[in-house]
Amino acid sequence: MMTLCLYFNTLRYLKWSQIYWRLRYRLYRPKIAKTPPPPLRNVINAPRSFIQKRSAKVSTTQYRFLNKTEDVSCSSIWNDGRLDKLWLYNLHYFDEYDKDLMLRWMDENPPGEGIGWEPYTLSLRLVNWMKYHLESELLSWRMLESLAMQARYLMSRLEYHLLGNHVFSNAKALVFAGLFFQGKEADKWLRQGIKILDHELQRQILPEGGHFELSPMYHALILQDILDLINVYYVYDQEMPAKWLMLVPQMLSWLATLTYPNGRLAFFNDSAMAIAPDIDALCQYAKNLSISYKLNILRQADGYWRLQKGDLLVLADVAPTGADYLQGHAHADSLSFELLFDNQLIFVNSGISTYANNAQRIAERGTAAHNTLTIDDQNSSEVWASFRVARRARIFNVQFHEDCDNLVLRASHDGYKRLRGRPVHTREWRLTDSGLVIKDNILGNGAHRMDLFYHLAPEIAVRKTTVNSLILSRDHCEVAKITFQVDGEMSIQSTLYHAEFGMAETKQTIVLSYVGKIPIEVLTEVIF
Repeated sequence: MMTLCLYFNTLRYLKWSQIYWRLRYRLYRPKIAKTPPPPLRNVINAPRSFIQKRSAKVSTTQYRFLNKTEDVSCSSIWNDGRLDKLWLYNLHYFDEYDKDLMLRWMDENPPGEGIGWEPYTLSLRLVNWMKYHLESELLSWRMLESLAMQARYLMSRLEYHLLGNHVFSNAKALVFAGLFFQGKEADKWLRQGIKILDHELQRQILPEGGHFELSPMYHALILQDILDLINVYYVYDQEMPAKWLMLVPQMLSWLATLTYPNGRLAFFNDSAMAIAPDIDALCQYAKNLSISYKLNILRQADGYWRLQKGDLLVLADVAPTGADYLQGHAHADSLSFELLFDNQLIFVNSGISTYANNAQRIAERGTAAHNTLTIDDQNSSEVWASFRVARRARIFNVQFHEDCDNLVLRASHDGYKRLRGRPVHTREWRLTDSGLVIKDNILGNGAHRMDLFYHLAPEIAVRKTTVNSLILSRDHCEVAKITFQVDGEMSIQSTLYHAEFGMAETKQTIVLSYVGKIPIEVLTEVIF
């Protein structure tokens, strides 16, 4: 019964078109045309230096992705069930040029079979191979034949069942292929790609410029996609949609708002380092493309708030979990936050290390991995499997004001109203001259268990001084004092922090537990 409820509360948010296309893909297998490729279009301008990812090649037979090194000499590596699917995806992307591996890919991945022919991996590889041809290494006739075959297959397998960043990447690949080649077939690819992009940009880019999956990491990837599209239009001296140029400054400002001075992204929803280009690389890319912009740090960016007072910076999440029909990268992190003081991260969300369908993935998406609270050991949004969310928290009553030079943000969410007693969580952040005061109110009725989590950056040590207070330090120097005002049990737990996929560091987590009747108010004061 529980599984049926999860499926129902997940499927009911999907668009009918997503269900239709999922059924169609299961029933229909397209034929792959092996006719000669269309002729290449003449290049007018050299490309303006596409962003390169850091090298993953360790040796002639070894690659390192997601902090894991594997030997790739065996033909079975492409679909090796021992490895995380995301690792295999990265192998199929070809983010760096390797002629011998490309030849092997064509020999060892029959058309339409395996991970390499999934539309998303296919889209990224198509673009990368065309970039190699334009920037440095002309592809052989055989590789051009393969490119055309891949583009034809993609055209018949566009990811309308997923939408979001997946269908955006499909469209980008079609535009690249439509410009790279010429003729009737290439024009068809180009028209389809532009049609999807026109529709998806209106849907996916939010009022303040954020990507609608509300992941800083995926926002940076989509921004890179847009810059790549502008670049390839420049290469072929084609007139590009003006909308693309207009979006870049807005999207750069959004990303700058969710980026710390050291370049680390805020860890809301699925976000990790070393996947997307950082703000500096994207700004330089925009400059190379002669795009004028001004970085405007926003106070409110599509539900994320950036509150700063002196050396104290708080990034708070009062955003939706994402688009209702696309929650694959959402976390149960409503009303969580991260905090930086004197350019040092103090409170951090725990990050992500895997996309595998396992307990670790669910825990990393769960509420307890973020700086907020759980009720009755439940997540604020029902994250399950690798990329699914059933019932999800709704944010309401967002209020901001300045009170005697203090910055005050308040918001509520209803994610726990599905529980008995219908609890509602309201949180207030108050930035003062001396630090931060957090007020958590749990409304409702009945007896419940509440666990409040504060995750410390790996460099931060903590020790108790009294029953309800602690000292935070770094390198044996005191950083802050925390005091709680509530009847409850305070503990310090050793937990994991994931700055990158496949990486784990130990961090300390302060947990305040309360069992009793609600309503209840918990006051946390952090003095710097």
